[in-house]
Parts: sequence; C-alpha cells; structure tokens
Amino acid sequence: MGFQQVRRAVRAEVPKLADTLQVAFDGYPWTDWAFPANERAERVGDCFALYLAASITGQGEVWTTDNQACVAMVAVGTALAQTGTAWGNLARTNGSTCSPNRSASSRCG
Repeated sequence: MGFQQVRRAVRAEVPKLADTLQVAFDGYPWTDWAFPANERAERVGDCFALYLAASITGQGEVWTTDNQACVAMVAVGTALAQTGTAWGNLARTNGSTCSPNRSASSRCG
C-alpha cells in the first residue's frame, strides 16, 4: 500500500476534498441532525466545499494527499465569516440550505 505524501491542497481539488469529507461524515450525529436525509450528502458536501474554498484561498490551511483520500483543514475566523455569508447567499437563492431544525434566518447566518 505505501505511504502518501502530505502537502498543501490547491483550489482545483476542493470538489474532491469536499466529497472525501462528505463520505467521512456520513452517519455523524451532527450532520444527521443538521441536514435533511433526502439531501444530506449534497448539502454536507456543499458545506465542506464552502469551508475548504475559504480556507484554501488564504483564510486558513488545507492539507491533503495526492489521492485526496485524506484531508486536514484549519479555518480561521475570517474563513468562517465568509462561509456564513456564502450560506446566506445560498439560502436567499435556493431556499433553506442548512439545518431543518432552525428558522432560515438562524440557519445560514
């Protein structure tokens, strides 16, 4: 099997890295609570894509392996703020995109 080299991720890898994290969080209690079952995989992937994109563009750090099977992400406050704004924009455009357990205004801000 061999070892994979760990390196900083690049922006073009965000979709694959989001998929990796979505699979890793399948069945996780918080994501099961926060996202409706019929759209959970897509919404969890979208959530991770937003955080990854904000972090990878200088608001944190994202590390991965060449096969993108491993992901480590550190998001700082500015990345989290940008992501909150992005969720708000998605909510206005597409309706509710976050938790079904809260009102739309508290879910995506």
